Amino acid sequence: SSGFDSGDRETNCLHAMTRETRQAGRCHGKQVLSHRRLANQQQQDHQDRARRADNATLEDQCHPRKIFVGGLPHKTTTQHLREHFADFGSIMDAVVLRWPDGRSRGFGYVTFATAEAAAAALQ
Repeated sequence: SSGFDSGDRETNCLHAMTRETRQAGRCHGKQVLSHRRLANQQQQDHQDRARRADNATLEDQCHPRKIFVGGLPHKTTTQHLREHFADFGSIMDAVVLRWPDGRSRGFGYVTFATAEAAAAALQ
């Protein structure tokens, strides 16, 4: 017996990898990360998340008239968004995002004519 369950390829991969397969970074056709490569990958993922957060801030600066509206009940329509946010100013566009089958995804966007109207809606 090899000392590990032959039915678990993931575990087998970790235990049975030879030096050559570790250097190649593959086992059973799957990519395998060494501890060093895993740490590098985690650091890269962290930097990517930080960059996306910075981009979200830039997106707010580039589109100061557009607001995100989340947590919507699934029965909410684009018309509901328009009616609710009309009190804050003139609306250029409103949309509730939907899945391909027509179900609401539970969020949407409203674009106002002015940045001041969008800011008022967020207060």
